[in-house]
Amino acid sequence: ADDTMPAYSPDGRSIAFRSERTPSGIYVMGATGENPRRVSDIGFDPTWSPDSGSIAVASTFQSIPSVRTQSAIWTVEVATGEKKKLVDNYSFQPSWSADGSRIAYWYTENRGKRIVSTVPAEGGESVDIAFESNTNWNPQWSPAGNFLYYASDRGGNTGFWRVPVDLANGKAAGEHES
Repeated sequence: ADDTMPAYSPDGRSIAFRSERTPSGIYVMGATGENPRRVSDIGFDPTWSPDSGSIAVASTFQSIPSVRTQSAIWTVEVATGEKKKLVDNYSFQPSWSADGSRIAYWYTENRGKRIVSTVPAEGGESVDIAFESNTNWNPQWSPAGNFLYYASDRGGNTGFWRVPVDLANGKAAGEHES
């Protein structure tokens, strides 16, 4: 079966990944490949919490960029498999901030525009960060957590951008830079 989308835990002890084995879902195994076990029946693009205790996932994989696909962002407790839905708005590719306070993701709004947003990791209101162009996606936090990087066509051609983020409120704390 296909195993894809590996993500090392911050403590270096485990790898989360998507598996199409039976039963499919999100699996976690030791860093050297031992003892794989399923922790969720749903999930794509796993990203770890800084304490390595939880994983955030998108419920669906966006395979066709021009199609609006229903997907939600969930957190999954690694030890218990307990799931919590954070966002339900055609959302994909979660990325957990280094301090654990926020999860970035992108979503497709009803006109097909892709918007990068953040949501508190414990749940709450999302804040849109990158929306000035048609296509913004693949948000990734800097290791220190003070910048959010993302791909965008906001400069005309597709390129990488970054913006400082106030982690207390999830809003941009400065200008977007290419």
